Amino acid sequence: VISALRNEIKDSESTIKLQKTQLDMLKTELVRLQKIINGMESRSSSQEDEIENMRAEMIKLVFKYDEKRMMEEDLSIKLGCRDETISNLESAFEKKAKKMIDDAKTFRSLQELTSVQEDQIEMLKAQIMKLKFRSDLREEEGRHEMEEMKTDMELSQIECSTHDIS
Repeated sequence: VISALRNEIKDSESTIKLQKTQLDMLKTELVRLQKIINGMESRSSSQEDEIENMRAEMIKLVFKYDEKRMMEEDLSIKLGCRDETISNLESAFEKKAKKMIDDAKTFRSLQELTSVQEDQIEMLKAQIMKLKFRSDLREEEGRHEMEEMKTDMELSQIECSTHDIS
């Protein structure tokens, strides 16, 4: 988009230069015709028709000069607007690029944080597994102790009952 606008600006600038050259030629022609008219006016009145033709030609040149000048002003205004548009687009692109860079940095920071947290989660899972294993081991030991105590109690009861019987 910016490249197309720059090309369009270059084309417009070339057109303006060409118009300036044409305007300079018209000015030169205008001066030349004015001199001719002045010279003819000093001559005989039989050349009045030619003078009028020259005046008409001069008026046409003046109108063309004014027209070219107005076109040049319009092009200058358009170029100014295009320059401002290009500047605004470049500024917007720079802001978006900076934002994307900031977003990428934030994303990398979040990835690093996520990685650290994932490592912590894995460590906690390992600790939980250790604790669960210890808990299962203690539970098994507790059951085993309960069975031993039960067996001891049964043996005690048996002994007590054999004492009671005798």
